[in-house]
Amino acid sequence: MSDRAAVIRIGRVLNLLPSTLVTDCALIGGDSGGPLFDLNGQLVGIHSRIGTETADNMHVPIDVFRDSWDRLAAGEAWGSLPGFKPVIGVVGYPQGQGDGRAEIASIVEKSPAAKYGLKVGDVILVFDGRPIATFDDLRRAVSESLTGDLVEIQFEREGQVLRRSLIVGLEDP
Repeated sequence: MSDRAAVIRIGRVLNLLPSTLVTDCALIGGDSGGPLFDLNGQLVGIHSRIGTETADNMHVPIDVFRDSWDRLAAGEAWGSLPGFKPVIGVVGYPQGQGDGRAEIASIVEKSPAAKYGLKVGDVILVFDGRPIATFDDLRRAVSESLTGDLVEIQFEREGQVLRRSLIVGLEDP
């Protein structure tokens, strides 16, 4: 039994984003991972990040947490921290140019794509087991990987389907 009283923080919801609640609850270190209740006692979120400003506290909405629980329990990691964006170093054609597929328009010098032999004109078909139909599909698949992941890419070059493994890189800030 602890002599400490129940921790109660009161504040307002300042912003509702698709996967984040922002409040001005006066949180302190050690509150992360704790529950966020509404005034009716309903669990609405989990304290996620405590900001340097009072109005900079972020919480994972409970429905997002519930939807991610199986992945969390399995030890899966996804997403990236600010400043740690996964990249492979390819650029697609602007919308309306190209044929709509995940065709490489340019390659960033010294990137994983350059290092592992991808070329302008290659069309990415599969990224780490995920079928890729458009450059947006590729962008999403890369963003859901982690820097340092070894992934297999299938791509079309001059009518041939080729495979390469590459290590996902880190975007230079």
